[in-house]
Amino acid sequence: HTHPTATFWCAWPWRVQREVDTALAALERIGVRPRYFRSPVGIKPFALGWALQRRQLQYVGWNVRSGDCHSTTPEEVVARIAPNLQPGAIVLLHEGPSVPGPVRVRAISRLLDELDRRHLSAVIPEPHQLR
Repeated sequence: HTHPTATFWCAWPWRVQREVDTALAALERIGVRPRYFRSPVGIKPFALGWALQRRQLQYVGWNVRSGDCHSTTPEEVVARIAPNLQPGAIVLLHEGPSVPGPVRVRAISRLLDELDRRHLSAVIPEPHQLR
């Protein structure tokens, strides 16, 4: 919920549960029930697996970092992603104040164009594909 990048790796079980539960409660208020969980910076504290299992969430990582939080143009974002695009790739992109809206929206648009150019597509994987 708070995206604790510096401390999540050593979070105690109660903190892991609180982070997940607070995020789920916020999403529930707007009618969303996620199936997947991505932790900040890909960190997996020892209590995370248990917490996710009890909440029927599946952990999802990524294998392509976009660097979008450090980019100033959509072209820069796509240039970081493009060399690593291949079938099955999971691309990490952010939303929120860490990436300016125009950069984020245009980067996604240009990324989708690049996928199309390579005859690839963006999909939501089936749970068995994420193991």
